[in-house]
Amino acid sequence: MGIDIQEADERRDRLALAEAQYEASSAIYGSSDPVAILNALIDFGGKAFAEAHLGLIDPNNGQLNIIAMRDATGVHATQTVSRLDTYPAHETLGAVEVLFVSAIPTDPFLNATERTMLQERGIGALLVIPLVVAQRLTGVIGFTNSQPVPLSTALLRSMRNLGDQIAVVFENQSLLRDAQGSATQLLEQVRVLQSLNRLSTGLSSFQTEKD
Repeated sequence: MGIDIQEADERRDRLALAEAQYEASSAIYGSSDPVAILNALIDFGGKAFAEAHLGLIDPNNGQLNIIAMRDATGVHATQTVSRLDTYPAHETLGAVEVLFVSAIPTDPFLNATERTMLQERGIGALLVIPLVVAQRLTGVIGFTNSQPVPLSTALLRSMRNLGDQIAVVFENQSLLRDAQGSATQLLEQVRVLQSLNRLSTGLSSFQTEKD
């Protein structure tokens, strides 16, 4: 009887998680606003963290451009620059599902340098969701809290799935900007060629009249 109740509770939890993930996914795909996208992920599974940020990697210099963040004032847009080497195990972020450290002081996988760096910044728990497109790290979403934060494996897996969707949204925006830029350049080239053609036609007509 106890097992049946436990199984029913687990099914109910899985269903609630799936429904919440669907709502978050709809919000992510339905928006191009970094603040709304970060807020959807916070509402889904990041409320326990006091701070969060969404950053995209600049392909030209490798810097991390933070474009949305959560702090004591709420979730808002920002334009700040950070570095990937401020994250533990930053060299392998593109190859991990998530980087989750529930309790910085006792985590066995942090080395002494990483632990000291995080504690000096007042971080007691850390979650980093890599944004990956075609095995290429394009950005990160980071969550931090001054106190330890427990999260289930199922929630972490869902957070990564949402992170993959966010990566696709921003990649599509980048491709659209590139396409629009190419179209603008092509239009300018056409206008230059048209001007040259008109000039050439005018000179040819003038030469004909002169002869």
